Amino acid sequence: MKLSQANLNLLSISIIAAVIFLFYLNSINNSFNYDDGYLIENNPKIERLDNYIFTNNWFRTFNNRSLTYLSFALNYSLGELNPEGYHLFNLAVQIISSLGIYFLVLILIGFVKWKKPLIQRERVLFPLAAALVFGLHPIQTDAVSYITQRMASMAGMFVILSTLSYVRFRIADKFFIKSIWLGLCIIAFAGGFLSKESGLYALLTIMLVEFFFLRKREGKETDYYLYGMIAAYVIVPSVYFLVNPFPYLSTDHGVVEYFFTQQKVILTYLGLLFYPLNLHVAHLVTPEKFFFSFAVIGPMLVHIGLTTAGFFLYRNHKWLSFSIFWFYAGLILESSLFPLPYFMNEYRVYISAAGFAFAVSYGFIYIRQLTTRSYPLVIFVVLLIFYGMLTRDRNEAWQDPVSLWTDNTEKSPENPEGFNALGYALYQSGRYMYALEALTKAIQLDPNYYKAVLNRGMVYSELDQDKLALEDFERVLKQDSTNYLALSNKGTILAKRGDLEAAKQHYLKSLKSNPIYFRVYYNLGQYYYEKSDYDSAYLCYTESIKNNPKFRNAFNNRGVVLMEQKKLEESLADFFQALRLSPDYVDPYINLGILFRNKENFDAALYHLNRALMLEPHSPEGLFQRSITYMKIARLDLAKDDAEALIRIRGNDPRAISLLEYLENNEKSAK
Repeated sequence: MKLSQANLNLLSISIIAAVIFLFYLNSINNSFNYDDGYLIENNPKIERLDNYIFTNNWFRTFNNRSLTYLSFALNYSLGELNPEGYHLFNLAVQIISSLGIYFLVLILIGFVKWKKPLIQRERVLFPLAAALVFGLHPIQTDAVSYITQRMASMAGMFVILSTLSYVRFRIADKFFIKSIWLGLCIIAFAGGFLSKESGLYALLTIMLVEFFFLRKREGKETDYYLYGMIAAYVIVPSVYFLVNPFPYLSTDHGVVEYFFTQQKVILTYLGLLFYPLNLHVAHLVTPEKFFFSFAVIGPMLVHIGLTTAGFFLYRNHKWLSFSIFWFYAGLILESSLFPLPYFMNEYRVYISAAGFAFAVSYGFIYIRQLTTRSYPLVIFVVLLIFYGMLTRDRNEAWQDPVSLWTDNTEKSPENPEGFNALGYALYQSGRYMYALEALTKAIQLDPNYYKAVLNRGMVYSELDQDKLALEDFERVLKQDSTNYLALSNKGTILAKRGDLEAAKQHYLKSLKSNPIYFRVYYNLGQYYYEKSDYDSAYLCYTESIKNNPKFRNAFNNRGVVLMEQKKLEESLADFFQALRLSPDYVDPYINLGILFRNKENFDAALYHLNRALMLEPHSPEGLFQRSITYMKIARLDLAKDDAEALIRIRGNDPRAISLLEYLENNEKSAK
């Protein structure tokens, strides 16, 4: 039975959505990774939609990603910090982008003259193949499984939709229909730019489809569309740069160095598209400072050769020519003259990967037309399964920060960045000895990698190896005397040693370097609390909360200060807020026990102290405070049990010794 085009489209849509969903299904339960920490998990702004709706950021020229941030806020409003919703959103973007590729190819193949006319099955297989290669290629996981880089995938989606809308505008006959499609094209273009700067690629992709497919419709030249777009693409940026500085996005490397290095980076992207077995987050890229280097000239000759081939292929293999130019157009901003902080990121290939998908699908159909056998289809299906399985494997690497960076260090064992990130991930998960090993490896690879030295200092501090921690912090400060993290952490160690005034000076220097660092306000709060200056301590903890409303420790400690000031209701609110942020946080339970005991609500006091000891059975403070509470209700036997348990844990604890002596004397008096 011959299906109508509408039914074939519906079937293709179902296949694309189902297959992509199937192979990305194992990414949905992955945790937040990499930049997700500060852009999503610890970003209080996403908790309110109006932070991203009513903002002037929508009118910024560069680094305007307001639509992406709004999508984070929408995710938060629906499921707070459950990563499943964020992953499902990214997956939906990937499916929509792939469907856009399907319909774009479906329309454009009608403007290509084929030596052998395409039969109906081939007219569906061609766009279906392109959509599936684009949707399943494992290099796309960097923009799909990595939640933050929906910036790249959203921008890419809008580029594809904008290009598709433009094509529909150009082929529509009625003015009303043309107006609708033109409006959608403009909206999609704006959506791309508001997702990430790479949304500007739509200008290039539209120029390409105009040049390759649309300008000779019905044998009539219509170059005025093309000339108009070229003029806009040249004039608008030129006018902008006359009144604005060149957008240096990184000061780590200059324009020339970045451009030279990108020659081999683009070649690496091509290699990963053809052979996607070395995918990882942080590639080790050595900067190229000079033109006369094989690492610059060699790749440059490859690019010149491919683009030259694109010109020669235009007459007989227009689709292949189009694919080559699409690939390079998708990298012209991020891999040319605009220095970005990192030389290479796989998510930058998101739009260019469509060019690769076009070429692969063309090759599939071309070979299929040369033979009556079914082996081209079999080979292509095997290729798709291969891509899908690699995508599933790559999603496994994105499961959590430790698995992600373990994978990176295995694939790039000479890259200190990977070991530093792995060490930090292990540090955050409490695996300090493993963190120490990874960070030391990073420092061995690059002794001047102060981020790794700083992170190792923090690990040493957690392990109470204060001398080694101090050495690392001082090493960082020799390299950068204003490093606010090193200053703050050094101050913490000085405070532990009892040198509170020196600690305070380091905290103040840290604040001068970074006035919004929440943890240094917290440290200052502890300083003032030790000095019994409760008003100043309260202000510092409040400032810490202002800069990080999710910082549980600041709420707990401010609650303690309020308790000292006899503001029990406000104190109660802070303790409960700390528990809302972290239900397994022991300190607020202990403090609530003290608070309720002071209010002579002994049942509530014991309830919260029992909760604390359920979470941490050997908590010295929990045992001591519960022992005191039992004494208050004349349960001296239970009080003695807790005091003895405290002695077993801390044999030299003077409070426990004094308490136990008091209870034993009381027991003798009773006899």
